[in-house]
Amino acid sequence: MPDKIRWLLACSLAAVTAVGLGATSAHAAPSSPAYEVPDDVYVAPDVDLSKPVVRSDQAELDSDAFACGPYDGAGLPAQWKTYQWLDCSYIGSSPSATKGYGWAVPGWSEAEACAQGMGYRSGSVYWIGLGCGKSGRGSASWGEVVGVPKFKSYGLSVPAITPLTWA
Repeated sequence: MPDKIRWLLACSLAAVTAVGLGATSAHAAPSSPAYEVPDDVYVAPDVDLSKPVVRSDQAELDSDAFACGPYDGAGLPAQWKTYQWLDCSYIGSSPSATKGYGWAVPGWSEAEACAQGMGYRSGSVYWIGLGCGKSGRGSASWGEVVGVPKFKSYGLSVPAITPLTWA
């Protein structure tokens, strides 16, 4: 079966599954003991501390050193769809910590999308634009927060679903 057809079938299944789950992971989560959070760090309500926690000062060193993505998703036609990390949480190691995001539509697809990445300002959630088209990237303020990174996509190619990968 050609890669494009296999990917379209997988994406269709992922889009149906993502409605209930919010994301599909390309990697399996490693087992990890519960993370001990410093006293001065805000912990978002959706964090599961029994899963691995990626520190902002380690995330840029070796993105393959942990099983927190990349994730496959889909830009639904003319509507925002939110995805999140399933395998890990993310902690800012300083008040100025950021969370980097990147996304791309596969080269074989003619579809386009827009995307946003989530961050924190003073412990409150906000969204940063990551561009429109075939790919984009950016960094959101995170600070000293343990949270679950989230990503939104919006398909520009009506009526088709826009396949994409994000991290």
